[in-house]
Amino acid sequence: MRLTPRLVLIGVVLILLPLVTVYVLSRADLPAQVEADTRRVLDDQTLLLAAWAAPRLEAEQERLRLYEEAKLQAKQDDVTPPKPEFPLQSLLHALVQNDWRYTLILQGGRVVADTDRDPHNLDLHNTRPEVLAAKRDGVGYATRFSNTLGRTMAYVARRVDAPDGRHLGYARAALAAERVEDRGDRLRAWLGRASWIALLLGGALVVLMARQLVARIQRVRDAALAVVGGDHSRRVERAGSDELGELGRSVNAMAAHFGEQVETISTERRGLQAVLAAMVEGVISVDGEERIVHCNASAGRILGFDATQSFGHPIWEVVRIGSVSQVIREGLGAGRPVEQTVTTVREGQVRVLRLHTAPLSTKRAARAGGPAGAVVVVYDVTDLRRLETVRRDFVANASHELKTPVAAIRGLVETILDDPDMDTEVRRGFLGRIRTQAGRLQGLVEEMLALSRLEAHEGRDPQRDVDIRGPVQEAFDAVAPLAAEKGIAFTRELAGEPLVVRSYPEALRRITSNLLDNAVKYTPSRGRVHLVARRDGNNVLLAVEDDGPGIAPDQRERVFERFYRVDAGRAREAGGTGLGLAIVKHLAQSMGGEVGLVDRVGPGARFEVRLPAVPTNGGR
Repeated sequence: MRLTPRLVLIGVVLILLPLVTVYVLSRADLPAQVEADTRRVLDDQTLLLAAWAAPRLEAEQERLRLYEEAKLQAKQDDVTPPKPEFPLQSLLHALVQNDWRYTLILQGGRVVADTDRDPHNLDLHNTRPEVLAAKRDGVGYATRFSNTLGRTMAYVARRVDAPDGRHLGYARAALAAERVEDRGDRLRAWLGRASWIALLLGGALVVLMARQLVARIQRVRDAALAVVGGDHSRRVERAGSDELGELGRSVNAMAAHFGEQVETISTERRGLQAVLAAMVEGVISVDGEERIVHCNASAGRILGFDATQSFGHPIWEVVRIGSVSQVIREGLGAGRPVEQTVTTVREGQVRVLRLHTAPLSTKRAARAGGPAGAVVVVYDVTDLRRLETVRRDFVANASHELKTPVAAIRGLVETILDDPDMDTEVRRGFLGRIRTQAGRLQGLVEEMLALSRLEAHEGRDPQRDVDIRGPVQEAFDAVAPLAAEKGIAFTRELAGEPLVVRSYPEALRRITSNLLDNAVKYTPSRGRVHLVARRDGNNVLLAVEDDGPGIAPDQRERVFERFYRVDAGRAREAGGTGLGLAIVKHLAQSMGGEVGLVDRVGPGARFEVRLPAVPTNGGR
């Protein structure tokens, strides 16, 4: 048996059971209830009777009007009245049933039809209480003694009107009072028997079915609570084939679906956490009250807090940078993405941070009129800003350095062009100076191109194990003729063992040639330049020393800056570009090494480059 019929049966029983109470309560005032029921029935009867009698009363009223007019015209009392269109008396007798009495009354109170008496023998009824009430209210009720019938009757009269609103008369229904009392007695007896039977049978049936339903509902409830609690493997056993069984199968399907959804969400969450953990940008999400609900390690590193201990804390409590908290607060208040760059100082270093704040929206938050929270992405653009500054300085310095030889060449050329009769020796001197400036310009351009290529290809050319002795010897041999022209003692000291580093030969040649070229250019004639390449602990040492003018202590930190010259005039005279040492530093750092200027006693300078050594087969 399906659940619906069971519930219907229980419902019927539950409806019958209150009838017992109705029976008990109705014993004290049953006559009043029966009278009210009888009045409702009479009211329905008069309503139907009025609808049936309206056209007939209208026809009867018209017949009587014509009759009266005929009498007046003939001035005789024996005028035969016209035959009625509707034989109301016979028709009304056809409608009567049981002990009902029906009466049709014209507007003036004349009875035109009655089921119990000849209407010609009845007096005017316009003074009857129920008729007076119907004339006033449309419907009238009365329980009174009938002089016509000689017994107490319950009356209901209803006013009858034509479709155009004309008052036609009244329709009245009546029932003997003893019939009302008989109906009350029968109803009381029936209620008593039905109530006791319903009480006995219904009670037993309800108890039996309720126990079965409660047990099954309890199983469904336990399974649903288990699913809500996270046990998605729980199922409803013995579901059955009725509606409750369908509910059990729905719970089982819901549990399976929830299990799949939870697994999918867990997988996506793990993937998202992996992505956030791998991001170099900081990511922080806060709720509408500015409490942290998620942040990655990069956010803690950039903003200086422990990301693992920040969950649930207000952002302003964890991040002690007021400008960052203010940007997040603005993003929450604006309800739209906000981007701002802030500058902070942490551990004595200036940091430039770019913050992107985007509000989070949910239906509940939208109904509340505010965002559900915000996601903040933090970029540390300190290095980018530094590189932008370096680039601007490089462009400005390069423009300045290029402008000088170009202006000199232009001036010399214009001088030659303006004096066609210039002496040959003078012209030759000017052309020599032009060649010198062109060579300087060429060297400057080559150094700039070399630096640009090194920066562009950094990380692209794979490094390999290289013994630096080969590239160092090649660079030494290339600079040797320049040293010989100046009469400089040009010596080298190369280790007999392999000096292996992770690099590529061109970078090692460039480092060595730049150091040697600077030393030869700034060392006076008959001076000395010495090259050393050897093992120094876990590093390979490459050193170049000379006995030139040396470098003042306050300038030693700046000699590796681009376009910086200790003595600009002398450097230009020597053909220096101001980029050689900058290239050396850049290459050394790209190989994980370092370069420095070593203090020494007396004149001259000593530059040292240390590169991480690669252990050889000998275990060193």
